[in-house]
Amino acid sequence: VEKVLKAILLKSEKKLVKTHNLIHLYSEVKKVIIKKIDEDKLDFLNSIYIDSRYPTDLGLLPSGEPVKEDAEKALKYAKEIFYELKKEV
Repeated sequence: VEKVLKAILLKSEKKLVKTHNLIHLYSEVKKVIIKKIDEDKLDFLNSIYIDSRYPTDLGLLPSGEPVKEDAEKALKYAKEIFYELKKEV
């Protein structure tokens, strides 16, 4: 999701923002596309993101060990958002 948001910014010749925050990236993308994305889904994906290349150094996800339902929900949201935004690239 992060990469497709950044691809839209690059395509529109906007300056890339050095962040992994999906809400912030989407706020920039909204300036160049009309398509609406559910920001609650982006917020959920943000909540499970670990800002480390090596997450085992930090322990588990911020709220502890992920449960299967959260993993399935994250994958579902990521696919929905990715395929919807991919049309803009």
